[in-house]
Amino acid sequence: MTAPRAVGVRIGYAAVPAAVRTWVDETLGSPVVATAEQVGGMSPGCATRVTSADGTRAFVKAVGSELNPDTPTLFRREVAVLGHLGSHELWADLLASYDDGAWVALLVEDVEGRHPDFRDDAELGAVLTGVDRLGAELRERGVPGDVDLLDVSHVFGKWAESLATLADAPAATPVPDWLRGDPHGWAAVLDKHADRPMPDPVHWDIRIDNMLPAER
Repeated sequence: MTAPRAVGVRIGYAAVPAAVRTWVDETLGSPVVATAEQVGGMSPGCATRVTSADGTRAFVKAVGSELNPDTPTLFRREVAVLGHLGSHELWADLLASYDDGAWVALLVEDVEGRHPDFRDDAELGAVLTGVDRLGAELRERGVPGDVDLLDVSHVFGKWAESLATLADAPAATPVPDWLRGDPHGWAAVLDKHADRPMPDPVHWDIRIDNMLPAER
């Protein structure tokens, strides 16, 4: 652990509707017999590594509108993006998706590995190299205009606005000293970037608990 991890309150796989779990079994071609719940992220849905009776493994993300009305939309966006991007060693492959209008689920390739340790210069360097490769790959593949992506410029602007209140944040708020010491200067940096054209897709959720250095 080298930074606070985003940890929401997730449901377990057993709490996912039976229709979704049946879909997982049928898609894998063998019933799930073991689960390992994962932590991290802010989604209220499940994040579960599953193993089926025949040894097939996968990662399941599932959420319903009753848990959070906005999260299914985020999952649909993820399905659309992963479906377009296809396979690559830099990300886990989308195996299948489920959407009944209320619940959305992704069945994703299960990748062995652990979260990187940014205190290790070699691991940090590998992550930075991987992020550079990811940016280049996303520029190369692009994303169709009909995929509902976030407007990065708008979010940068909202972040810049939020820094105006940083002085009132409690001392325990996990904010790095370099940001707390110059919020207005960094707000200007964000505003500058918000004004720039941004024609290429970018990964919006690069965090320690969202990465697995792995042999593929």
